[in-house]
Amino acid sequence: MGGTGGGRVLVTDDDAAIRRSLERGLRLNGFSVTLADGGHAALAAMRDAEPDVVVLDISMPDLSGIEVCRALRADGDDVPVLMLSALDEVSDRVAGLQAGGDDYLVKPFALQELVLRLHALLRRRPPAATDRVRAGALEMVPEAREAWLDGTPLRLTRREFELLDVFARNAGIVLTRDQLLDRVWGYDFDVRTDAVDTFVSYLRRKLEAGGRPRMLHTVRGVGFVLRPSGSVGPSGSVASCGAAGPCGSAGPSGAPESSGSGGPSGSAASSGPTGSSGPAGPSGAAGPSGSAEPFGLVAPPGSSGPSRSPEPGGGAP
Repeated sequence: MGGTGGGRVLVTDDDAAIRRSLERGLRLNGFSVTLADGGHAALAAMRDAEPDVVVLDISMPDLSGIEVCRALRADGDDVPVLMLSALDEVSDRVAGLQAGGDDYLVKPFALQELVLRLHALLRRRPPAATDRVRAGALEMVPEAREAWLDGTPLRLTRREFELLDVFARNAGIVLTRDQLLDRVWGYDFDVRTDAVDTFVSYLRRKLEAGGRPRMLHTVRGVGFVLRPSGSVGPSGSVASCGAAGPCGSAGPSGAPESSGSGGPSGSAASSGPTGSSGPAGPSGAAGPSGSAEPFGLVAPPGSSGPSRSPEPGGGAP
């Protein structure tokens, strides 16, 4: 094994030159590196190497990276997986995420970018054992990665759980795609990805199974908001903390609000999911004009992704 401090990484690629190059670069950046030259070798190495993160090439002759990732998830292994591929179509990236991948990097890439992405995946730390998150009928125990809705267990992948955890901790607050990328994926540079929309779509299917009412709502042009059934809170305005009062008070001037909010910009006259009034902010204490970043956004313990430049807007699934 190489240096210490970066974590244990399993690098799987059928190209020997790429394997050697990644091994050298990752060791210089403090990672302990195990190499595998194909899909079957990767599955065998998982038992002995016990990696903290896996770098997995998608296009391999014996067993594709997609198949390897599916096999890991089928075995209940939630090790973070970063997919490598020369394919850059949206459908290719979505296929990698659907298989259970946590990130997707297109070849050719800079070593520094790979290192930053691996550190972002490794920043995820288990929360305190006593941590329990509730939002209406939704209950989550992050350490055990267990979640229930109306008492019924939810079967969630690692990334789905982390995303739902952020939504639950910020119930009633509109979160932008950039904020979700920061808190869940930990990106600190521009990334072309449909990960947020893809995983919101997955969560909706599971949360709405059996005819349950929608909890995850799209605020067009802004982002997404979790509105637990029966909860009282803002209806689509981007929450602002600090200058405009506590979280859930008046949205910033000019921030989009969904239909049903009747107050002027800076007021809190929006309706909650059950028709009750949302919380009112201090008189005249509107948030900064045009600001959509809620100061003090709650993230899961141990996940503190850095700020990220805005991503071009995209529609929800």
